[in-house]
Amino acid sequence: MIENPPLARSLYRLVEPGQSIPFELYAAVAGILAFLYRQKVEERMRREKQTQMMQKNVGQRVTAPISMYGFGGGI
Repeated sequence: MIENPPLARSLYRLVEPGQSIPFELYAAVAGILAFLYRQKVEERMRREKQTQMMQKNVGQRVTAPISMYGFGGGI
């Protein structure tokens, strides 16, 4: 959640639902939208990395016991 009371008050006072954002407030709103977009992209990247790590770990767990018991070249 992002808090910006002055921006929120200005938007509430100046803009009706469905209207365009006033030019004077556009940069502030765009900055918030850019921040939220970056957060979303970073979260997706963290999830993908976590999934890759889990898949890699699953593969390691499967092959280790097999070689320990002599099925892949043995001990």
